[in-house]
Amino acid sequence: MQFDPIDVLTTPFLSVTTNQTDSLKSQPQLLSLPELYSALMADRVACMTALRPHQKHALHAFLVQVGALALVAAKRDDAPTAAEDWRSLLAGLTPNFPGNEPWSLVVEDLSKPALLQPPVPEGRWEVLKEIEPTPDALDVIPYGRQHDLKSGRMRRAGPDSWFYALLSVQTISAQNGAPNKAAARSPSGNAFRSFVGISPANIGFGAQIRRDIERLCYIRSEIYDQFVGYSESGGLGLVWLEPWDGVQQLDRSKLDAFYVEICRRIRLASTLTGLVAHRTGSDNDRIREPDGLEGLTGDPWTPILNHKQKYRPFVIYDDGLSYSRVASLFDGARTQQSPLQCPASAEGKDGMVLLLRGIGIQRGKQGVSASFHERQVFVPQKAVSILRQDASKKLGGISIQRVEDARGLVRDVLAPALAALFGNSSASDKKSEPYLAAFDREIDAGFFEALFEEVTLDDHDAKADARRRWLLDLKSRAEDILATAEAGSPLSLVRRYQARAAAHRVLQGAFLRVFADKFPAQEKDAK
Repeated sequence: MQFDPIDVLTTPFLSVTTNQTDSLKSQPQLLSLPELYSALMADRVACMTALRPHQKHALHAFLVQVGALALVAAKRDDAPTAAEDWRSLLAGLTPNFPGNEPWSLVVEDLSKPALLQPPVPEGRWEVLKEIEPTPDALDVIPYGRQHDLKSGRMRRAGPDSWFYALLSVQTISAQNGAPNKAAARSPSGNAFRSFVGISPANIGFGAQIRRDIERLCYIRSEIYDQFVGYSESGGLGLVWLEPWDGVQQLDRSKLDAFYVEICRRIRLASTLTGLVAHRTGSDNDRIREPDGLEGLTGDPWTPILNHKQKYRPFVIYDDGLSYSRVASLFDGARTQQSPLQCPASAEGKDGMVLLLRGIGIQRGKQGVSASFHERQVFVPQKAVSILRQDASKKLGGISIQRVEDARGLVRDVLAPALAALFGNSSASDKKSEPYLAAFDREIDAGFFEALFEEVTLDDHDAKADARRRWLLDLKSRAEDILATAEAGSPLSLVRRYQARAAAHRVLQGAFLRVFADKFPAQEKDAK
């Protein structure tokens, strides 16, 4: 049977809408991979129509790492804009394959690589015992009853859906059962790869990709200095080029620091009804990390946390990207920024946007996904310089203080006031939960705007005034939450009046007690 290998260097297969001059989106059109790069460099891409939210990081990372590898191999540091130039650069990464097999989704000869699919040294399809009929069944998320999305539904998926599924399963996976190994850039194997980057404000997806490609090339020597062990010349960049039997491992010394990995044995095949994926498990991880450096791979988008001189990569859990979790990334004393998180000296004239996304895992459950989380935090122009690693200790100290203040408002101010309203019983704790959660969301909504306002002030008294204004604003919001709880309380009229008065006394007294150092005169008057 004649089959289409879907050579992504020449075949338009990615469904894309582009921005038009009249600010309207185009109808979806198909682009080859070089044509996509060309559209991205001009920041004309409005939407990748088949891309699912949890796959965006995998695509972003692939485009940036492959683009950077291509520029390094060609000894250039500027990203071209023409599709033909990109086609030549990408083909230059695989000079031993004139048939473009490493860039083809389907390659029948198992001794040769296919896109994101390593050669099968056994040479037999029977080795790949499991068959997945749809890309969502192959995808990284182990769908189950708790997920709104179910696997096996994409019966008429196009080749771009298979490409995105391959990207996510091969480059951001957590371990899912012993034979389904994790991506090397995923934190210690038991969590999904996270994304923490930064972008100039008011630019599109394509400009973000171009910025990250060129920035990654610029800081290449810094990555080699910070993350030792990689090959400085001639290292393997596209890991799927090498055969893999599921046992043999690649050492870091064989790899380029920008390597694009694979962690599962998968091959796509054409059938009369479309593509299917053949796969099998493996005995070992594809990449063997040096002892003590597991998870510390120099991933361009992974911050490193320092806890009592123990270094570990940033992980997203099922509680998501709350203000307290994100604020911890600003603590320069305890967190090393991801390589692409630090703004360049010329960036930030219109502000920057901190970009965070990833699949959260359930605490204590290896490789079990909870949900996808994404957050953007706008950083005003005045605060951009403070994001740089050498100045971030200033921001970190203030952010930690504010997180503690916020926790005090929730735990030590509003919580006892609600307990007074509901009767100080175990049942009252349960009644209080939705109101405390609502208040926490109120804090989250304005946390970073207020943080950057304070941190950009030079005068100590002005900083103190900014902190007090923020606390008083949150106190007012806590009072509003308390009033909402009162309105929903099923107490008798007399009991409601007494409980309301007690709750307000508790809230006022607790606020002045907890923040006595910031409101000394009011606290003294209250006594």
